[in-house]
Amino acid sequence: MISYLSKHGACSNPYAEVEHTCYHFEVKQEFLKGALTRICGLFVSPLVKNEAMEREVQAVDSEFN
Repeated sequence: MISYLSKHGACSNPYAEVEHTCYHFEVKQEFLKGALTRICGLFVSPLVKNEAMEREVQAVDSEFN
């Protein structure tokens, strides 16, 4: 996702809040379909291993403790 956005001059800013995570990105209209396909893929077929997910959960939790 990030490499696709970078390749097409776009930017992103995901962040976590107390009850949800926000995925914000900007991309030119001609690349929107490709960007949406890739961000949806993050939820449909995540590539994150369980160990990596645990580290991310701990990192996010530490932001609020």
